[in-house]
Amino acid sequence: MEIISYLEAQTRKFNELILCCEQASEFFSERRSALISAAVTGKIDLRDWQPPADTPAPLREQETV
Repeated sequence: MEIISYLEAQTRKFNELILCCEQASEFFSERRSALISAAVTGKIDLRDWQPPADTPAPLREQETV
């Protein structure tokens, strides 16, 4: 019975973590859509935007293409 109790407790923890990750993913997806919408409609100006210096090279190269 001790093993079952332990596994049930661990399962609850994992389920809570999964739920938290799913909520975070949904939140970030909504924020991404809102940011894209704001950029497309001109509510924010990105013309002079430069990626941070510590951005990985492949992402910086896409900006110059």
